[in-house]
Formats: sequence, structure tokens, C-alpha cells
Amino acid sequence: MLLFYDIKPEEDRHGARIRLVRLLRKKGGIPIQRSTWLLPSLDEELMRLLEEIREKGGVIFLSEWKPIPLREIKKSGPIRVGVVIQGTRAIEEGMAERILRLLEGWGIKTEIRISGTMGRMAALSQGWEGDGKGFSLPSQALEELGRKNPDFLLLLTGCKSLENGVYMGRKIVENAKLVRLLRIPLTQVETAEGGTVIHWSGDPFLSEKLARSLSLELRSPPPFTSRIERRGGRVYRRLMGVRPGEKILVNGYVVGESLSSNVTLIARDGRLEEILGGSKYPRGIQKVGKVDLAKATVKTLRTFRILGPKEARGEGRRGN
Repeated sequence: MLLFYDIKPEEDRHGARIRLVRLLRKKGGIPIQRSTWLLPSLDEELMRLLEEIREKGGVIFLSEWKPIPLREIKKSGPIRVGVVIQGTRAIEEGMAERILRLLEGWGIKTEIRISGTMGRMAALSQGWEGDGKGFSLPSQALEELGRKNPDFLLLLTGCKSLENGVYMGRKIVENAKLVRLLRIPLTQVETAEGGTVIHWSGDPFLSEKLARSLSLELRSPPPFTSRIERRGGRVYRRLMGVRPGEKILVNGYVVGESLSSNVTLIARDGRLEEILGGSKYPRGIQKVGKVDLAKATVKTLRTFRILGPKEARGEGRRGN
């Protein structure tokens, strides 16, 4: 829904406008222009603050909102697809180029965004200079393209396993709030394990067409299960897509090695206490020190190499 509000400064002695803006951001609202927000829902906490503003003499106006894709109005012309490429694998293995050629052959207009420094470098090495604008985060790239009212959005990822690819896709979709509110059809193609097409939302036309043309499985995203639990004063963090023999890194430090495909990190009082399904490296755990396991950057690597500063801070390859 759409929210319009206004309150005069002389009537707002207790900072209701500032509190409202903070609460709207917390609730996943998206500012359209000054004093106009797009909201996914309206709960009791937000209603109380809106009522407070109204009692102070402010103006509150709520309206139902329904996005209308341009394709429903124009009824002709080429389909437009915004393409976001995350990482290097989809480019280096040729899947990105193959898909872009398919789209071009179908008469589809594309606009490309490449996420991550390594992805942009891979694109340049393939002679893609000027073909794709770079973004740090794929969710930001999706939202930037979403503002242009495309008919479809396409996310290309190359993770080390399908499980990791599905999890990454879910996190990207969760962070791309504007795309969800605009209800733009979203398709993901993950290259791991031979490739899979994942249909996230909206019209399945593009998902089905890509799956048929690429001879890939078409699947819906599985139900979300949290990887982080809190029980008895401990924090449990389950790792995704792990294989035996991989190094486990927390905030850039090697804290252990996986011994199975089911690995769970356990922390108590901010200290890493145990690694279920893996062996601990005490020296690495000591270097990590006190850590919020729920928010820490956790990665698993098959072959250990020294991480650069950006990767250690979580700006490089995405992990667990």
C-alpha cells in the first residue's frame, strides 16, 4: 500500500516524523518521494505511530497500490529483461554468453548489470567492456533494474553447489525489497551441478522457456529453514553446501576443517565453542576472539589461500 503523511514542525515537538521514518525503514518500506512510502504491510506498531501523528494534527492518507507492468499496457513491442550476473563462474564457463545469445535470438531486449569486482574483471577478460554496469551487491543491481519497469528479471549465479546457489538466490531476493513490492517476475539460473533454473516469482514464461532451451531442470525454491538457532545460551549456525576436507573461515580466519557434509558451528558467550562435523583449529579460534556468530562472515574453501582485505570483510566471494 501507499502511505502519504505530513505534519507541521510546530506540531511535531516529540520528533514523530523522524520516528516514523525510522520505523518505516525497519518495516521494509521504500521511500518514493518526500513523505510518500511504499509499504509491504501495516502492523499494530506502525498504526500506533500513525495515530499519534494524526492526533497531533498531522495528515495521514493510505491507499491500496497495485503495480501494472508496462507490457500489460503497451501489448506490443519487444520483451525487456534486466540481467544481473553474480560472480565469475557464469561468465567463465560460458553460461552467461549462451543465455544472452538465446535472449537476443528471441528478440528480447536486455540490460546487464555485473555484481562484484571479480565478476567485472571476468567480463572484461571476455571482451565484455561496456556491456554491463558494475554493482557491489546483486540485490542493488536487481533494484536498479527494477526501477526501469522491465518485463522480467534474470539472475545468473555460479556457486560451488546447487544448495549454495539456492541459498544465495534466496538472500538476494530477500534483500531486493523493491523487486518484491513491484512483483516483477524473477528467474535465477545457477550453473553448479550442471545448471538449474529456479523460478522465484511472477509469470513463469521466461523460467519455462530458458529451462526448455537449455535442457535444465526447472524448480521452485524450497521452503526456507533458518540456519541459525539459539538454544540454552548457545548460538548454532549450520553451514550450507559443505564438503569434507574444506577449510572453515570465520571473519577471514581459519577456525577448522570440515569432516562431513553436515557442519554446525556452536558459540557461547560470543566465543566459538565447538564445530560439529568438523575439527577445530584452536589458534584460528583464538584469533577470531569474541564474535557474533549470527552476523559473522563464514566461508568454506576447498583450497586454502590467503584472503585479501575485502574478502576477509565479506566483500569478495559469498559464503555461509
